[in-house]
Amino acid sequence: MIPAQPHLKAAFSTNSLAWVDADFVRARHLVFYDVTPTRADFLDAPEFRPVASGIGDSRPAAGGCPVGAEPTHLGGSVAARLACLEGCGVLFTTALSDHTALRMTREGTFPVVIERRRAIDDVIARLQVLMTRDPPLWMCRLLRYGRPPQGRTALMSSAHDAF
Repeated sequence: MIPAQPHLKAAFSTNSLAWVDADFVRARHLVFYDVTPTRADFLDAPEFRPVASGIGDSRPAAGGCPVGAEPTHLGGSVAARLACLEGCGVLFTTALSDHTALRMTREGTFPVVIERRRAIDDVIARLQVLMTRDPPLWMCRLLRYGRPPQGRTALMSSAHDAF
């Protein structure tokens, strides 16, 4: 049973603002869209600047990242980026460490690593096709397709709904 108009907040790691062309940790931008089967609405594109010490990207310049997303130390870059993903269902990137992928998944965002750069519009179009035709399991979980009725026991629902 597919809801009438499911929504999926999608993020894309990018340097160009038009292509998925960057590693999650080194991307200058994370671009966010609200994707439905028939529309894709741009939400935000926070920019990350390098730290003065040259350690790497860490601070969002502006945009929809929470105030608490400021870096704390060396790991601040990943922490700030993960904080920006709050409420996001899926992230498309060209590279991601296993440790970061696990942290991201625990926080509710499904990471997808794309082997070669692709236009963000093409990735969104593919998402829209998947939303209407044959959604993969991760998408079904995010959109709560096939969710058991509220009266089910916790044991039954935890086996199917857990991330």
